[in-house]
Amino acid sequence: MELAPLLGALGSRPEREYGEGPDDLWLWPDISLVIEAKTGNEESLHKKDAGQLLLSLQWFANAHPTRDAPTPIIVAKVDVADRKAGFPADTRVLTPAKMVELLDQLEAFFRGLASSLPLMAQPHVIEEQQASRGLISKQFVSKFTVKLREAR
Repeated sequence: MELAPLLGALGSRPEREYGEGPDDLWLWPDISLVIEAKTGNEESLHKKDAGQLLLSLQWFANAHPTRDAPTPIIVAKVDVADRKAGFPADTRVLTPAKMVELLDQLEAFFRGLASSLPLMAQPHVIEEQQASRGLISKQFVSKFTVKLREAR
């Protein structure tokens, strides 16, 4: 949740705040991410994890009926699900390696901004810096997550 505002998104923790919904919810004007953390899974993601993600997607549809369907994201050490676990086909995984890459790009972004002062004289620099590091909302999913794979 704390990363969301650094990326220009609104972040919240519905499960903690309301007792239902995803672990994290990131909202940009054009994109929504429903995020479930499964960092304890060492070998694969399971059917119960898929069920929890599906419940979070249903919660999102009820809580945000005017928004487009969100991208389901799992934060996990692994990017493979048990056979026939039932995850949505478009589920993505934020792995430790991708998290490191994200944090590296965020650090580079803020360093770039600091060296581009004064920003008020050059507002285009912010978007250029974000885009060059894959930090624009439309780039985030493809740059910093991987497709969930099914075990063979």
